[in-house]
Amino acid sequence: MTRRRAFWLWLACLTFASEGRSDTARPPAANPEGPRHAPAPLLRLHQDESVYAVALSPDGKTLAGTIGKTIQLWETATGKETCTLAGHSLDVRSVAFAPNGKTLASGGFDKEIHLWNTATGKEIRTWSGHQQPVQCVAFSPDGGALASTDDEETVRLWEVASGKLTKELRHPSEVESVVFSPDGKTLASVGGLTTRLWDVGQGKEIRKWTRATLGPGDTPPAVHSVAFSPDGKMLAAGIGNFIRVWEVASRKEVATLRGHEGLVVINALAFSPDSKTLASGSGASSSMDTGEEQCLRLWDVATGKEVCGWGGHPVCVHSLAFSPDGKILASGGDKGVLTWRMPSARQRDK
Repeated sequence: MTRRRAFWLWLACLTFASEGRSDTARPPAANPEGPRHAPAPLLRLHQDESVYAVALSPDGKTLAGTIGKTIQLWETATGKETCTLAGHSLDVRSVAFAPNGKTLASGGFDKEIHLWNTATGKEIRTWSGHQQPVQCVAFSPDGGALASTDDEETVRLWEVASGKLTKELRHPSEVESVVFSPDGKTLASVGGLTTRLWDVGQGKEIRKWTRATLGPGDTPPAVHSVAFSPDGKMLAAGIGNFIRVWEVASRKEVATLRGHEGLVVINALAFSPDSKTLASGSGASSSMDTGEEQCLRLWDVATGKEVCGWGGHPVCVHSLAFSPDGKILASGGDKGVLTWRMPSARQRDK
């Protein structure tokens, strides 16, 4: 996300927010005119806040979300707040659980990365190597490395145990998001008009996709989000208001997913644990737009068809995360954090 677009999205989201903190509440009922197989609303947390990032722990029991300068931890099942992680001096933009669930990383507008003990809520380490607000943090599958991006044209790789900076990968545009492949050997980064793949061991670029052919109603093809499927076979990227999906082994494009409408951008993508479903979340592309009514959508990865679309965040979805069993989807954006019960295969087939 560029600094200018980040500002406009922040400003737009603030028009829906008020001061103070909210109690746990249930979100409004799903649109009665929407598909019967849309996810069912479960909880809404901090509905008066704008949330930049959400994450679910590897065991699915803990939900993390950014609330201003802090990270809140809740029980996923009940929405009970269990811990507040405080240490950033400005708003937090990104959070990620380590694979063992014992630590959590956060990055923020204060240009810092913090590593936390999730059991005690204590800070373990702070990285201060960024010169711009930190956009994204992501752990490698073995938890040994942490990738981070900011508004500069660089992806940084850190050794978690020592805190040492090990590599800097040059991505010639502001880097919006980064993610490791399931085997940890490849890293994907997106920003500007490009999606790039990197060999983690060598620190070298191995593939680049640039621009895209626009269809009717497509917004300009800046890339804002990226996700690997858990089986490692697919890579998806949110490009403007549509999604491109590539087969990792062949590097060939296998699908273009269109369904998000209007002047929106795909801010968030998440594959279900079985790699069969892709969730996407959109946000208004400027302060003059209000986002789309069905800002959340599910896609069938095998067919490339939209399963359903539904609302929940009036202006923007910033982040998405599936529970390990695939039964719950968490979304973060304006109007707080929401959790959704995913429809069963039988419900979706009706």
